[in-house]
Amino acid sequence: ITLELSSYTYSQQSEETFYYRINNETHWQNLEKGQNLISFVNLSGGEYTMQLSNINPEKDKTAIVSTYTIDVPYPWYACPEAYIIYTILLLAILFGTFKYIQIRNRRKYELREKEKSLELSNQKMDFFVNISHELKTPLSLIIAPLSQLISEVSNSRQKQALQSIHKNSLRLNTLIAQILDFKQLEYESEDTLIRSHVELCTLLQNCMDSFATVAKEKQIELAFQTEADVVWLNLDILKIESIFINLISNAIKYMPERGGVIRILLRKNEKRVSITVSDDGDGFKEEELSLVCIRFFQGKNRKKHSEGTGIGLYLTKKFAELHNGRIEIGNNKTGGAYVEVSIPMSGENIIGSDKESSAIQTESQTEEETCATLLIIDDNKEMVTFLAETLSTKYRCLKAYNGKEGLELAEKHKPDLVIVDQMMPIMDGFEFVRLLRHNQQMSSIPIIMLTAKDDMETELKSIKIGIDAFIPKPFDIKKLILRIAQLLQKRQSMEKSIRIEKIIQPQLDAEGDYQSADERLLEKVTKIIEENMEKEDFNVTMLADMIAVDPKQLYRKIKQLTGMTPINYMRKLKMKKAAVLFAQNQFTVSEVMYLVGYTNASYFSKCFSEEFGVSPKQFIINQKESSSE
Repeated sequence: ITLELSSYTYSQQSEETFYYRINNETHWQNLEKGQNLISFVNLSGGEYTMQLSNINPEKDKTAIVSTYTIDVPYPWYACPEAYIIYTILLLAILFGTFKYIQIRNRRKYELREKEKSLELSNQKMDFFVNISHELKTPLSLIIAPLSQLISEVSNSRQKQALQSIHKNSLRLNTLIAQILDFKQLEYESEDTLIRSHVELCTLLQNCMDSFATVAKEKQIELAFQTEADVVWLNLDILKIESIFINLISNAIKYMPERGGVIRILLRKNEKRVSITVSDDGDGFKEEELSLVCIRFFQGKNRKKHSEGTGIGLYLTKKFAELHNGRIEIGNNKTGGAYVEVSIPMSGENIIGSDKESSAIQTESQTEEETCATLLIIDDNKEMVTFLAETLSTKYRCLKAYNGKEGLELAEKHKPDLVIVDQMMPIMDGFEFVRLLRHNQQMSSIPIIMLTAKDDMETELKSIKIGIDAFIPKPFDIKKLILRIAQLLQKRQSMEKSIRIEKIIQPQLDAEGDYQSADERLLEKVTKIIEENMEKEDFNVTMLADMIAVDPKQLYRKIKQLTGMTPINYMRKLKMKKAAVLFAQNQFTVSEVMYLVGYTNASYFSKCFSEEFGVSPKQFIINQKESSSE
């Protein structure tokens, strides 16, 4: 702001001096003589009082002082309105900060409450699972005697009632198993498949039979239709069974009161097998179709069925996807819902090679020739009959009613496994086992002992005399079936290991009857190595070409069967062949070295020493000393 001053004196000789002060400052400031411009820089907004005089008022008290008021406008950011806005913003920030702190504290509180609720829920679930474990014990003690009672009762009405009790007991056992499986889903993810050979048509029929009584009570017809009589796949039987039980259970649960039809259709083509379960119930709402497989989800039109937990379709989808399958859910055009489970017939789901699959499909025609033989010995004829009927679907069963009779059958048929009772007339179970173990041809047969004496002394005595499994009565038939399968598998693995060990032994004119494809492959590999052992340039690539197998596949297979790489396996065979030739006392060290494909004497001696711990010359000396003794 610049002010131009004038005292209205127009004389040219006059050069006045102006004095001024702002806002009643203590001291007056003066301009230079002859200057009449006053400039103010960077004045802040507001009202200012300026006093002017052409005489210094400090020296002349009579000086005339003129007073002026200067009103400087405020900038937009410093005007009163701006300060009002600043105040509002500050209050808003303070309010927002307060609300943020309040919300954060509320969330922390809700999180703590949720954690406490989750902990309480887990404690309830743990309690529920523990109770389920406790329920399995008395339930097992109900199922086994029921099976025995069913075989003993002759009255048809009583037998039918007992069968109904037995089926419902099995159903209750399945529900308890589902509870335990669900708990494992929470903590273990249950993503592991324990595969076995499963015939889908039979499995579906068995699942339907378990619901026959419930369906009859509700006047529901269970209709099963299949495009193939036999469908064998390599699946996890417990998970596949859980899928079908969940689907049939849901279909029955949501059927109308008037009854209806539940249709189960099995279709098969070259790529996949699909099972469709459809019902005449209410169906799903269209907006819920994408949500029904979410865990704990329950449709609005199905809330009336309070027994639902919302995990059935979740488990169905999860177990199907574990088998590289998928599920499709929808509503029928005529009413009701359908669920289709599709499982690919490829990868690990198929059973071995085409030859193996063909052999499995014709298993029903040659079962007695190929399946394992079980010998069942018990003085209770009903128990023998019950076990034979239960196990005959998978095994060939022989029956005996005392230890002496069982020993005669064992010597005649050489069974693969024996189930024997402990307390029997003529010859008890302990005496039978003792005599069987002393028989060289039958000493390795697995033995399961069933006994009503569930005490430590009896169990210890069973272990001492060589019993493989001790199962007290009453027993869970499923546990017995799994134990049988485990012992048979263990024996087959042991026999296979013995045969493989026999294969890798060098034989100049080996001829063998080998059972599995692995054994036949290893026998062929061994034979080719022995035939080409003299060739120094014979290697793994040439071996793979001669048996028409990819070198990488051959490497994996030999590593799996022998625990050695193909190179180490060839070297081991050569060293064992060298030892056989040395033992014949017909060849020198150099001759044997060339016979097994080596030209470097020091390297041959090094390889031989690593295999047998002595040099070739020392080995020959030891052989001669052994022969002279």
